Amino acid sequence: MDRILRILEKGSVTTGEVASLSGLSRIRTLVTIGKLNREGALKVVKSVEQTEKPSEPTVSKTPQLQIKPLKLLFLFCNEKAATESVNSILSAFNQKQIKGIKAGVADFIRTQILDHPVHIFTLQGKRGFEFLYEPLLPTSDAALYLINCADDYEEYKYFLKKLDPARGKPCFPVTLTSPPVHEERIWPVGNSEQVKELFLTLYSSI
Repeated sequence: MDRILRILEKGSVTTGEVASLSGLSRIRTLVTIGKLNREGALKVVKSVEQTEKPSEPTVSKTPQLQIKPLKLLFLFCNEKAATESVNSILSAFNQKQIKGIKAGVADFIRTQILDHPVHIFTLQGKRGFEFLYEPLLPTSDAALYLINCADDYEEYKYFLKKLDPARGKPCFPVTLTSPPVHEERIWPVGNSEQVKELFLTLYSSI
């Protein structure tokens, strides 16, 4: 913890840079920064230019640490199942839940997961809706794809082909109900323990 605090006190840096300099994993870095924030131990001091009167002392202030939010795409085929799944994720971290998700638009949710800011973009993932998610792929950090039936799994495989040009960013297939039988692991998000396991794995993969 002291090592990360010393790095942060030198100036504004991204979470990835802190992890690299400290030699810790990204997820451990995120958890430590969150703990420092909660304890009020995090202070980044920045000098401000001297005022017009030379006799007056230099003023200093302590700006908030700017942590780059994680940009997460959440793709789905069914609006009702998507709303339930996203609310299950938000509930696991005691975050405000949403009223509903619409299929034809890209909704945006600003939240906090494992003490790290996350921007979730909910998007229709079926074929024919590429215009919604393709512009966001280059700048996204990871994706979740909701699968609740065999048809959803076929749409998910089609999405993976679109994701490949984005340099293999991690995509986790998730399900609210019992996972469909496939060789690939499908992550359940029906309760808080399942959700936390998913995000610990997701954070460690980026």
